[in-house]
Amino acid sequence: MPRWRANLARVFGDLSNGKQRPLVTLHGGPGVAHEYQLALVDLVSKYGIPVIVYDQIGNGKSTHLREKTRDGSFWTEEFFCDELDITCSSTSGSKMVTTYLDSLGVECWLRALRLSSQKG
Repeated sequence: MPRWRANLARVFGDLSNGKQRPLVTLHGGPGVAHEYQLALVDLVSKYGIPVIVYDQIGNGKSTHLREKTRDGSFWTEEFFCDELDITCSSTSGSKMVTTYLDSLGVECWLRALRLSSQKG
């Protein structure tokens, strides 16, 4: 399966200092984008915590892949978990992140943890 990644991933703060683990926000959905989580950007100025927000594939300003809308074999747990992994590692340079989860984001994160533990 091709590896897709969100079109929109925004990084706030300095990821290079390594002092603070970045916070990655995972929005609810489907159909919800990251904008309501932008208040978390205050963590940069208050505590020096870098914040990464992104729109999951099919939401907000990310790729919508309309040709796959009704393709249930495409929209799998593994797909969204891979997307999350790609977003975290490509924006933060590390898989060590703190997460802020909301609604569907919680479910996706728990599935990602389960799938990664099954892979070893």
